[in-house]
Amino acid sequence: IGDREGSARAGTWQGIALVNDGRPGDAATALATSLEEAGGTVDSEATARLAAELGRAYLMSGRFAEAFSIIETTLPVAERLDLRGVIAELLPSKGWALSQQGRLHEAAALFHGAITLAEREGAFNAECRARMNLSAWLAREVPGAAYPIAREGYERAVARGDSGWALSLFGNASSVALI
Repeated sequence: IGDREGSARAGTWQGIALVNDGRPGDAATALATSLEEAGGTVDSEATARLAAELGRAYLMSGRFAEAFSIIETTLPVAERLDLRGVIAELLPSKGWALSQQGRLHEAAALFHGAITLAEREGAFNAECRARMNLSAWLAREVPGAAYPIAREGYERAVARGDSGWALSLFGNASSVALI
């Protein structure tokens, strides 16, 4: 009560839990409410992380225009505050939102950059999200280029003991290998 930053952090974790439970629409509602309760402005680390998760929840629930809007609002704040982990999380989301606007080559270039930044910053989830999105797009466009991106992600996930990402990236790598 009265702790805006703490409220934003709690809302972020609630949203993440709902997304992980397969309820992105509920997550989007909860995250949007949390952002409003935190003042409705993205201006701190806690609210930027909250907004990044809101963008991802919007994407996962098919609300692409809303996702793009919150991502575009949050990225400059994250940049100004030097929140590299938040930027690393936002870039794969922005790429996904761009792809839904038909801006496929721009999205692919962004995914490549997102992988590089996420690796450098140690943002493994963001890296895997970018690898999943890029390898899925390249599977249609340039299958030979998709395979090493997914396979390297799979190998990195196995080395970390992250079976969730290992299985997802293995799926992308194996499907493109068949192509």
